[in-house]
Amino acid sequence: MNVSLDLNSTIVNSYDFSQFIKIVELVEDSKSCISFEILKNNPKINALICSSDDVITELKANIPNSDIDRRCEFFNHSLFEFAPLGFQVYILKNVLLKNDSEKIVSLLNNFHRSVNLYARLIFIEEISKLDQSSFFDLFKANGFLKTNIIPIDSKLSIIEVLRV
Repeated sequence: MNVSLDLNSTIVNSYDFSQFIKIVELVEDSKSCISFEILKNNPKINALICSSDDVITELKANIPNSDIDRRCEFFNHSLFEFAPLGFQVYILKNVLLKNDSEKIVSLLNNFHRSVNLYARLIFIEEISKLDQSSFFDLFKANGFLKTNIIPIDSKLSIIEVLRV
């Protein structure tokens, strides 16, 4: 049993991605990518996966089928630099706790400058109640509104914020 695939399936089944047409995902390692699972379950969605060349090479070698390959693009890029324009949702997994508040503020500022009004950021994180309040303060101070928290299991949650 592949725990990463099972977890990705659980995440995708916990959030309604069908409301979107174009998504972006920041992928730090090939095992954490959930875009393939989103595309598999939502045939009208297209994805842009942003990562390093090494991760992109590994992801391309493991594309599940030609339909997903046709709807998926890759970009050697970090969303910490800037966010691509024209997407409805940006997915970031395990970003909040891995980075200090200065880097998170920089990320949020980049998104606020680059993305459309009402674009969503989806953070998939292992986050405690204590951590939540400090992150929500950062979101609010940088032009984002927390709109939803969906617990996945005892530790992992989907945190949806909206650019306002």
